Amino acid sequence: MDDFRGYWKGGGYRRTALREKQHALQKKRDDILAGKMTEASTQTTINNFSKQEITGENELVTITGTNGQLNINDANIYVSDNAGIVSNQLKQKMFQLNQQLLENANGAQFMLITVPALPSGESVESYSNKIANQLGVGDREKNNGVVFLMAIEDRESRLEVGYGLESILTDSYAGYYY
Repeated sequence: MDDFRGYWKGGGYRRTALREKQHALQKKRDDILAGKMTEASTQTTINNFSKQEITGENELVTITGTNGQLNINDANIYVSDNAGIVSNQLKQKMFQLNQQLLENANGAQFMLITVPALPSGESVESYSNKIANQLGVGDREKNNGVVFLMAIEDRESRLEVGYGLESILTDSYAGYYY
């Protein structure tokens, strides 16, 4: 099994306008931190981000190498609730958490994915790894994404942590929570 650490591939699916805006803001933030440009405040950048037009449409993404598909809503790309179990309140909290990560944690991202069941022939480990690789969760160069996958009927879950965050979210620490 391939290990995603060190090479999460960004943009395996058609990026939504929200995702493109997020990448542009991350580049701008990196340039500011490197002293290549100045901005009145990071808050100005975040405020501009919040003005992005969001349609609320779903995009069906086929996970390469599997018979699995995920619905991703462009209003909140951080939650893909294919099992229909996540409350609107939790979806909103996930969105707010990711906005804070964008502003304060070098573009780290946390994506919650629920599926009714794992695709045939896939373990929770392999499927979460394929999702992380294909969707490019987090910053590609920093490898700072986290995917939490829950397969409801299989009663399995997995917290997949990018290499750039493993000093904070170690495998043993992450394993404690699932």
